[in-house]
This record gives sequence, structure tokens and C-alpha cells, in this order.
Amino acid sequence: MKANFRIGHRRLAGRLLLAAAVACPLVLAAVTGAVAQGFGDLIVTPTRLVFEGRDTTDQVLLSNRGSETATFRISMTQMAMDEDGNLKETDTPPSGLKNASELLRFAPRQVVIAPGGTQVVRLTLRKPQDLADGEYRTHLFLRAVPPENRGTAIAASPGGTGEMSIELIPIFGISLPVIVRHGNVPAAEARLSDVTLEPGEKGSVVRATIQRKGVGSLFGDVVLRYLRDGSEPLVVGEISRLAVYPEIGQRRIVVPVAPPEGVVLAKGRLEVVYQAATEARAPLASAVIDVK
Repeated sequence: MKANFRIGHRRLAGRLLLAAAVACPLVLAAVTGAVAQGFGDLIVTPTRLVFEGRDTTDQVLLSNRGSETATFRISMTQMAMDEDGNLKETDTPPSGLKNASELLRFAPRQVVIAPGGTQVVRLTLRKPQDLADGEYRTHLFLRAVPPENRGTAIAASPGGTGEMSIELIPIFGISLPVIVRHGNVPAAEARLSDVTLEPGEKGSVVRATIQRKGVGSLFGDVVLRYLRDGSEPLVVGEISRLAVYPEIGQRRIVVPVAPPEGVVLAKGRLEVVYQAATEARAPLASAVIDVK
């Protein structure tokens, strides 16, 4: 994108410094899907890694589906979740969050991927003998690196208007959780509370709170099913791959209700199910509310 600045000769040096400062704002995305738009379209597989049992190695495949060569720097960062599901970088992990960064090694630290190309990032787990039981987590962070000749040029606007154009290049980042479970880590328990059906700006929504109990995290899909007497359950809403991490005891969610065209939700029930994101789809928690 480009931004125009009205600029005078005396202020040119200051504006040049401004160009360097604003050319690369950072956009950080914690992935729930598998695509990050940046310098080339980056496809990440998988978007979540879990080491448990005797697992000591794993890998992430990066694929550039764009038309330009993409460069990414790779690092590990500590991120904490709040009760609305937002993830933010932190230097002081809250209670319940155990840092896995010191347990993991990865390579390479920077990748250059041609259009249509792929790159493997390998991770190795090294656990000390005195490691306490529990769930540990860090995030693998992939930061797009813009070409050296992008975002630094200043050009005069045609026509001699005294305006100059600065190209602003956003820097995109994508992070994926890396979880280490060591020793005795009982499965966390889930419960749904405060479940309500409410009108929203773009249609009805279900609001609910997922309560988490235990030392580990939860990970699953939220599914809304419309139940009517004499009819098969009808899925009318879903949120996939939703985590509740150990640093929070509950997470608030909002699920848009999107029934098929021609279906009106009335005189029935709405079942809200939080189910494991596995092939078995085992229910973790559920609740039912009346639809009048």
C-alpha cells in the first residue's frame, strides 16, 4: 500500500527517517487456519505440534503458493492466552503456563522459498532428567522478511505538486503452538456455562463460556446442532480447532448461527457441543437451550 505525505524541502530529512520507521509494521497472527498472507502465500502443515510419550522429533512443512520468492525468519516466542482467546507475547509467563522453549531445538532459522517450493523445519525435543511432570508450551514464530528494495523508496508525485509517495510494506507473522506433555498429565475436563442465544449485528449468535479444569489444555471444535422432534439434528454453526490453555480457567466464545437457506430456528432446541478435534470426535462438554 502507499501513503502520500505533503512534504517541504526543509522537512525532507525527517520524512526520510519516517519512511524507514513506518515501512515495516509487524502484523502477528496466531494461526487457527493454515494460511498466512504475506510475501507469497505461505501454507503451514501442521498448524499445531504436540510432543508426548516417547516423541522426540517432529517437523513443519512450509509451502509457498505465491508468485514471489518468500523469506521467513524463524524463532520461538512465549505467548499467553486471555479469556477471550487472544494470544499475546509475554516475557513473564502467567501462572499455569510452563515454557517449552528451553526443551526444543529447531532448524533452519531462516528459509527462502521459491514460488511453488517447500521447506521443512525440523524440531527436536531434549528433556532434562529432572523435568517436572506437566504440560509445557511455546510458539514457533515465522516472520516474513521483505525484499531489501521494498518499502524504502520515496518518489515525487507527477505534476510537481510537492507531494511524495512512500510505499508501506506490512510484515506478516504467523505462529503455531508447540506443546510438550511430560510424565503424568491427566486429561483436562471441560464444562459449558452461561450459554445464551442472542441477536447479533449479522444474525443470531450463541455465547458461552468453556470452563477448564486440570493441568493440561483443551483442544476441540464447537458445534451447534438444531434439534426438532421427528427430524435429524441439523448443524447450524461451528468453530474449529479451539484451544483453552492452562493459564486460563475459562474461555468466552461467540458462535455465529448460520442455518441453511429456508430454515427458521423455532420451536426446537439448540445443542452446543465442545468435542475433541480427533477422528473420534468425543464430546468434551455439552449444553442444550430452548429455541422458542
